Amino acid sequence: MLRMHMNGLKRMVDIRGGLNAIRETNPMVANSVFWIFVAAMYEIPYPAFDRNLPAFVPHEHNLHLPRSPEPLHFHSHFSDIDPSPLVSAAPQSKDLSIDFTALGLAHPIASVLTSIQHVSHLVPTNEAYPTAATSSVVLTRMCTLLSHLLSLTPPDPKSSFADSGAVRPPYLLSECTRLALLLHVFTPWRGLPPDGTLSMNLLLYQLITALKEFLSRADFENNVLVLWIFAAGGVAAGGMPERKWFVGHLVEMNEDLGINDWETWKGYLRSIVWHDNLCGPKYKTLWEEVEKKRQEFDENTTG
Repeated sequence: MLRMHMNGLKRMVDIRGGLNAIRETNPMVANSVFWIFVAAMYEIPYPAFDRNLPAFVPHEHNLHLPRSPEPLHFHSHFSDIDPSPLVSAAPQSKDLSIDFTALGLAHPIASVLTSIQHVSHLVPTNEAYPTAATSSVVLTRMCTLLSHLLSLTPPDPKSSFADSGAVRPPYLLSECTRLALLLHVFTPWRGLPPDGTLSMNLLLYQLITALKEFLSRADFENNVLVLWIFAAGGVAAGGMPERKWFVGHLVEMNEDLGINDWETWKGYLRSIVWHDNLCGPKYKTLWEEVEKKRQEFDENTTG
């Protein structure tokens, strides 16, 4: 029955000229259609509505933030907005930018990551986020970015492409980042009608599968992006048995990266994607679980 209704809805969207054609005339209807398909993903794969992102000009909607003195490594789909710098906020770091190419992230995913970070800087301030109309624009653009991530075909592990003369980095990091970004945004929406919890669980299991393959590779290396991916997965797995799997790996990663306190850990996570109101409490709880597990390991080792 669900499949029949969703196929009918998909046909209606196609007759209208696609989801973006609906966005141009009625964004809230388009957002509702997007979420209905997300909630049904556990049964029916998400249609590739947004393989290519439409143009978006934020300054037309009074979305402005102070300019960062540091250039962004990747084009943001909020291209005329400069957020607070995407910095490695860890106290020991003076670097004001993260080179996602050096970390091994493909450009399309890095661009969406940068855009979601832009939104996380827009939302908290009234000056940057002043009206109901602006709220609708930001929500619609966020839904568009998420629809784009869901529309991307997982990369072929045997393929490679040149980017500024460099061969494409390991594909698994980009796929893990894609899934972690979706979970990062969707997790606070758990329980909202129509409930997308089953679809979020599906994304979580896909992330775990990709991470297990990634961890088994000879070229796997811990870095700030991998740390963020595991943290986002750990938060998404709250209340589930899979949480322990993420906690165990985070203990090892913190040790490898020399992270010994909450502020340093939060600083590294903030350098990727972070929103204080949405992330702070849940990530603090995860940190406490990771620290408790680390102490148990230490006691067992010394005992």
